[in-house]
Amino acid sequence: MKRLNIIPNKGVGDIYLGMSQEEVEEILTGEHRTLRKSDIYYSEDYKEHDIIIEYDASGTVVTIELVDVMTDIYDVYFNDIEVFKTKAEDIIEALEKLDECIVEEPDRDLASEYIFQKLGLTFWRSSAFHPKLLDDPEFMEMSESIREDEMKYWYFESIGVSKYI
Repeated sequence: MKRLNIIPNKGVGDIYLGMSQEEVEEILTGEHRTLRKSDIYYSEDYKEHDIIIEYDASGTVVTIELVDVMTDIYDVYFNDIEVFKTKAEDIIEALEKLDECIVEEPDRDLASEYIFQKLGLTFWRSSAFHPKLLDDPEFMEMSESIREDEMKYWYFESIGVSKYI
């Protein structure tokens, strides 16, 4: 398994914020990708690598997003934390020692998105699981298979690297 390191405010592995699309394509060669455009930016979804690169209007990288399915090929790390195989609350606790965490949910344990602006890191999951849900009668009324499925959200599904201002 290859190790892929997240570098705050800089990039991931050999891909850096500020690179041109041509420079990125030299690293991420492959034909399985899609292009999505808007008036402000465009992004490339490099499906072979499970990575999404967002470019600004001038064509330079502004965001690099890693998707959890890439763990079939890469072990993704920030410092010594393997980010897709470490529980969300453990990651948040470790990163809060380095930067303030922005969460827009009233219950921060059950938030879907966590932003660390100084580090330029965003962690996301489509739903949230925390062990305290095991004490929630509504959660426990769900079928066992649904509860097991919900527990996969104890981990993050994507991580973005950007340069926040």
